[in-house]
Amino acid sequence: MFMSYSGYVLPIGTRVAYTLEYRCSRCGSENVAIDEASPIPQFCDGSPSTADGLRKWNCAACGYSAKGGDFVAGRVEHKEWR
Repeated sequence: MFMSYSGYVLPIGTRVAYTLEYRCSRCGSENVAIDEASPIPQFCDGSPSTADGLRKWNCAACGYSAKGGDFVAGRVEHKEWR
């Protein structure tokens, strides 16, 4: 699964745009998704993907559950947006 993000990296305020590839770190499946029942975390700074990285994700193929950061398989940087 690919998700694109754009926004500001806080606290420095740099604009960024990037795409993250999410895959199960156990079985490699792309059939992963955010657990919609998990609460959205409270945080003060970070990048546009911080909330997704801290939320619980599930793999439909093998049943593995973990924080989204554990499911990130790759990152593609995009030219800075304006």
